[in-house]
Amino acid sequence: MLRIALAVVTLAVPAWVLATRGSTVWAAHPAYPVLLLVLVAVGALLLVLPPRGRAGGWRRAGRVAAAVLLVGVLGATAWLRPFPATAPITA
Repeated sequence: MLRIALAVVTLAVPAWVLATRGSTVWAAHPAYPVLLLVLVAVGALLLVLPPRGRAGGWRRAGRVAAAVLLVGVLGATAWLRPFPATAPITA
């Protein structure tokens, strides 16, 4: 269940960023759209791949570390949305 929730959030964050700042994302640095595409691919893989069986101690620790890393990347992606350029104020 947690894996499905993580997959949905992994797909929702890029969709939200593109819905709110789509034109800015495509005009900004090319690394940000690549990051969004990678997140969509990871979310799709989490949804499509079958769940694995019970894991031992080290595997479970690795999965928890990967989930924490993914949540951190999702948070940074959502927080660091590019702002659109504004015209300079002339007085």
